[in-house]
Order: sequence, then C-alpha cells, then structure tokens
Amino acid sequence: MRKRQKRANRHIYYSFTLCVICIISLGMVGIGYGAWNETLNFVGTATAGCIEPVFINSNLFLHTGNENWIGNAVVSNSGKEINVNINKAFSRDMYYLDFEIKNEGTLPIQTEVITETSGTSLKVQLIKKPKKVIEAKETTEGRLKIMVENAKYDCDSSFMVQLIYSQLAAS
Repeated sequence: MRKRQKRANRHIYYSFTLCVICIISLGMVGIGYGAWNETLNFVGTATAGCIEPVFINSNLFLHTGNENWIGNAVVSNSGKEINVNINKAFSRDMYYLDFEIKNEGTLPIQTEVITETSGTSLKVQLIKKPKKVIEAKETTEGRLKIMVENAKYDCDSSFMVQLIYSQLAAS
C-alpha cells in the first residue's frame, strides 16, 4: 500500500512539474513574440458633406385687385422661412410671391415633398416649382400664387407651403 501511495505522490509531483514547465515555456514564447512583434495602425476619418437649403430672396407683389394693399415677405435670419404678411386684402385679390432658394451645402439636394395648406379664405398654389435637383452652391427660383377667395371683415387667414429637401441619392 505504501508503494502505491509513493507512486501516486510521484505521479502528482511529475504532473505538477510538467504543468509548471509548460506554463513557464508558454510565457517565454509569449514574451519572445511580443519582443519581436511591432504593430502599425491606420487611423482616419471620412467626413460626408452637408445639405443646407435656404431662402435667400423673396418678393411679394399684387397681380390683380386692391391697389391699397400693404404687405411684405421677409426671409428669416436662418433662411429657413419666408414670413408673408398681407393687410387690406379683398376677395378676388391675387398676389404672387417670388422666391429664391440656394443650396449652401456641399452636396447636391433634391426636392422630396411639396405640401400646400391654406384656410378657407385663401388658396395657394406653387405655379413655378424650384428645380428638382440643386447642386452645391447653386440657386433656383420659384413662384407662389396667393388667391384671396372669401375675405371677411377683421379676419385673419393663414397658409403654409413646405418644401422638403434631402440629399441627392447616388446613382
């Protein structure tokens, strides 16, 4: 029994020694590989351009109707809106709003959606649509017709036209 115990202890001792030698050997190989190996990295960024459609000019004028009207069309500081005010409007007055859009971005843009919304006493229609595709730094023009249909005394009516642009899809 004692011989068996000695043999078992010797077997454990040899296994333990072999494991320690393997661990040390693998550690030495790793250190040697690390000392012989150098790493080079590529680090970079890719920046896409931007789209920036803005109104740069607007002009509101009477086509037919009341010669005593007062009004204006002002481009906002951001260039994202044109605020139109018409005072002393009568039924059947017709106004035109000429506008100019510029793509101040670096990528071409395209018109996605045009929506026209107005109250019951106004009718708006985009009669000259801006170009469908506007290249970078390029301008285009449009014209909006504003018809006063049922003007009521001391009443305000409003309208909104949205031009939604997106980046031109690559072909």
